[in-house]
Amino acid sequence: MTILNGQKKFSDIDGAHRAAAFAYYTFFSLFPLIILFTSIISTFIDQTNARRIVIGFVASLLPVTTDVRHEIFKPIADFMKVHTGAGIAATIVVIWSAINFIQILTHTASRAWDEKVYDWLELPLKSLGMLVIVIVIALAGMTVPAVSRLVSAAFFKVHTHMFTIYKIASITVPFFVMFLGISIFYKIAPRRKIKYSEVFLPALFITILLSLCQELFLLYLNSLTGFTVAYGVVGGIMTLMLWIYIAGYMLIFGVCMCAADSGTGP
Repeated sequence: MTILNGQKKFSDIDGAHRAAAFAYYTFFSLFPLIILFTSIISTFIDQTNARRIVIGFVASLLPVTTDVRHEIFKPIADFMKVHTGAGIAATIVVIWSAINFIQILTHTASRAWDEKVYDWLELPLKSLGMLVIVIVIALAGMTVPAVSRLVSAAFFKVHTHMFTIYKIASITVPFFVMFLGISIFYKIAPRRKIKYSEVFLPALFITILLSLCQELFLLYLNSLTGFTVAYGVVGGIMTLMLWIYIAGYMLIFGVCMCAADSGTGP
């Protein structure tokens, strides 16, 4: 019943078009975000390892084949080898893009909960605060697997179980980071105070659904022989945009499920 009511709310707030807007702004924030994260982490370690950690983390969240990943991330890696640091322009772009895609989600949450939309000052400040939370969670998600890998490499010869710990961390951490980010967004995006119990099950459902869809999407891409050869970088961009749209669709649907559980919304 919750899913059916969520679908009705999704249609009422024109969720498909909101997912398209989410995909647009997320796509254009991806490149500067990678540069910004790399700049932050490179203050603690060398830039080569920082670049590898950031790109590896982002790639783990995207269900793309090895060829598509190469087409998407190799130009980014080559660019960062030449241009070190985020720079003023990249920082401005990442803040503008990130705030806009978070504004889409925040505005959608307010519509789903049938609440007054944030005004012209509240919305950017709210979006900026949520962006900071996203950055902190993402940095934590990058750091834990990297630290576990270093620890397992240092103690592998002495304690063979450390390699198992690293493998477990590399699988569970991205899932936990995704769940944590989704649940926090569902809780703080609307204007009203929402209990964590109201968003826990929808957030868990959407996280599991996203994880399953990642695997299915990857299987589908693997079945398309010669896709990357035929389209090259354009094919990689098309694939990435499609997945971001699907992810945005599910995220917005989860917001509608939260509102449906409480019996509010249009």
